[in-house]
Amino acid sequence: MDMKNPISQDAKKNHADMNMEKSPSDNLIVIDPARLQSIGITYEPARSQMIEKTIRTVGRIEADERRIAHIHVKFDGWIDKLFVNFTGEKVKKNQGLFTVYSPELVATQQEYLLALDAEKILGKNPNSKAATGAEGALQAANQRLLLWGVSEKEIQRLVRTGKVAKTITIDSPIQGTVINKMAYAGMRIEPGHELYTIADLSRLWVMGDIYEYELPYIRLGQTSKVALSYLPNETFNAKLAFIYPTVDQQTRTIKVRFEIDNQKDQLKPGMYADLELKIPLGKRLVVPRDAILLTG
Repeated sequence: MDMKNPISQDAKKNHADMNMEKSPSDNLIVIDPARLQSIGITYEPARSQMIEKTIRTVGRIEADERRIAHIHVKFDGWIDKLFVNFTGEKVKKNQGLFTVYSPELVATQQEYLLALDAEKILGKNPNSKAATGAEGALQAANQRLLLWGVSEKEIQRLVRTGKVAKTITIDSPIQGTVINKMAYAGMRIEPGHELYTIADLSRLWVMGDIYEYELPYIRLGQTSKVALSYLPNETFNAKLAFIYPTVDQQTRTIKVRFEIDNQKDQLKPGMYADLELKIPLGKRLVVPRDAILLTG
């Protein structure tokens, strides 16, 4: 028998007046159905049904580290012109970011053209050592330009025009959004100096923390509902992509990483989000919540 409502005081006073019969078992009392209804007692059989566990946590939206490009050069020089001038500007793949002047690049272009001329002249006798040497010099100059980040497009222009470019254009390697800009016109640059950070924000990470005791319920590929305070009537789906291998010693939590599409640019790195995972637990025997009596 499952009790959904406490017995009223009046029902207790009328206890002696109930129509009760003793069952064959001394521990069971049978009460007339009409009397049960009058004192507010109902019953419902226990049943078997599918149940699920809900895990909730707070998430932080971040850029996907695999979709971030750090723009720098591999030679000394000076920035001549900027084509992308502010943080937040969107760029396309192979779009020019800035032009750079470098004496090293100018000298290497000249070497490339000299090697190209020599290869054309000596190539008439391809079996000669001189022709082989000219071809090797041309390939070395071409490889040096590529290693310095000069695009194939720029090298083809050099071959086509036969003219050394004073400045070289540095292109964006990905389509995305400028999330950090350190470059400015006239700036002296050295190898390794980061000039732009560009991130593809069309797909993002949502970082969350789950408690150690919740770890057995977590599996890669699970889907979480993602809700944001500024879009109260909309939810997104994120897929669990990675479970970090360590436990925070202070909070006893484990970091988890979800991936989420952001084609409409509604989500921004730095936002907080509410994550909700529903984990199926299979078929279990259940009773109504109101039937549970807390004894202290």
